[in-house]
Formats: sequence, structure tokens, C-alpha cells
Amino acid sequence: TLARGVCATLVMQREGQLGDRVVAVHTGSDRVLATAAEVARGLGARLQVVAAADDEAAALGLEGAAKRWLDEHHVAAEVTRAPSADPVGLARHIQRGGLGLVVAATAGSLAPAGVAETLAEALELPLLLLR
Repeated sequence: TLARGVCATLVMQREGQLGDRVVAVHTGSDRVLATAAEVARGLGARLQVVAAADDEAAALGLEGAAKRWLDEHHVAAEVTRAPSADPVGLARHIQRGGLGLVVAATAGSLAPAGVAETLAEALELPLLLLR
């Protein structure tokens, strides 16, 4: 179950297994980190955080913020940076890691109209989209 007040939609382009990882697309929302950590714990899966921003400096900042949040909440995770926040490139970056459930929010760099939808279409993995 998700935390109280979390509204989410599960998008699956095709049937498949969730795999052994949960990927949090971190664009600045601690809610994504908290939800992904909760889901990973519930599934017994490993957590991977991908910091996604339009430029390197912003991505470094998101990476640092994610690491601080994870440390503060005693959550083990691998943290990486995506080469860009472009939804198609981001989907490719995530899919290189294998099967898994992707958790993202319609906020931050995914907020502009159509960006979250483009990510959902580009992913061949299930996407839990937080609103």
C-alpha cells in the first residue's frame, strides 16, 4: 500500500514481470523517493535512484539531495545521473538496467505537458506515475 494521500496511476505498455528493482526518477520530489523506497521494501526489491535534470549542474544537485534524503531515512540505494531529462533518453537509460518498476511524478522536469506521457510510452517497463 502507498502512503496516505498518494495518488498514483500504474501504466504498463505490455504485460511483464516487475523484476528485482524499483527505479525512482528523481526530479526534485521527495515523495518519489519515499514512495519508491516503500514499494521496494514491500517487494523485497533493490532501489535505484536516477537523478534527471536538463543540465549537469542541476543533475548533480538532485543527486546530492537524493543521497542526503536516503541517508536521513536510512534507505540503501544506488544513485545515478541520467544523461538528460529528455523522456526518450531517460527511458533508454533506465531500461539498460534491466527489468523493474519505475516510479516518477508529474512534477519537476516531467511537469510540462506531455513529458510524463512520452516517458510512459517510451518505457517498456511498468511506470507508477505519482500525481
